[in-house]
Amino acid sequence: MNCEPLRLAASDAGDGITLLSIDTAMVTVSPAVVHEEIGYGNRDADQYFTDVITDQLVHLPERMSVQAGFRVYALRDEDVHHDGIDIAGVRFDAGRTVMHDLQHPSLAAIFVCTIGSGPETYARELMTSGDVAESHLADTIASLAAERVASLVHGHIAAVMHDEGLGVSNRYSPGYCGWAVSEQQKLFSLLPGRCCGITLSPSSLMSPVKSVSGIIGIGKDVVWRQYGCATCGQKKCTYRTWRAERDARTVRL
Repeated sequence: MNCEPLRLAASDAGDGITLLSIDTAMVTVSPAVVHEEIGYGNRDADQYFTDVITDQLVHLPERMSVQAGFRVYALRDEDVHHDGIDIAGVRFDAGRTVMHDLQHPSLAAIFVCTIGSGPETYARELMTSGDVAESHLADTIASLAAERVASLVHGHIAAVMHDEGLGVSNRYSPGYCGWAVSEQQKLFSLLPGRCCGITLSPSSLMSPVKSVSGIIGIGKDVVWRQYGCATCGQKKCTYRTWRAERDARTVRL
């Protein structure tokens, strides 16, 4: 979850919402990162799959429809607790791990972003046609692209706040570090309906699926720190489970 300060073209959508213009050419995904995600690590990938990955990355921009936006809320000292945070009267039970890294912010940015439904539709079409391995690769690439967009949003917020003499925390999403996925409902309640074209199901699943949402803490004493499982005591975290399964599995592509 890197945070590289970078100003993007932005527009005021009203009601405190800032929309960001992100060209698909900025949503870069490295073939090496894809290889790592599918379990090859430092081993040489099979040439067939290397070619498939290269082809999918070439055509990724034309399948994406990137949208991103955020809203910044002011916080009072009494809004920040050891295990949660109150934003505009909405209580988030984020847990101690998340709150430890938020480091008593004076502001909080609520953000959402998506690469659209195109990449997931493409992966589903591959699965339907029986191309299971290629479908898996397409889905992995789409997830990495969505995270790249989230990084760009994060970087923009960091650049804007840096000019104000403020720092930003890592970004945290419901479903990670012991933070319940169901709290997506609270997060989306602080944004206009269908913000960036994203909707939320009753089970808190975002649509398009390749979307990211979360909270970023902002303040004079807030410092960004790389997230790491070694510093988190949550054993049932979504991210920890995913990493463990990825690292343990044998490549069967």
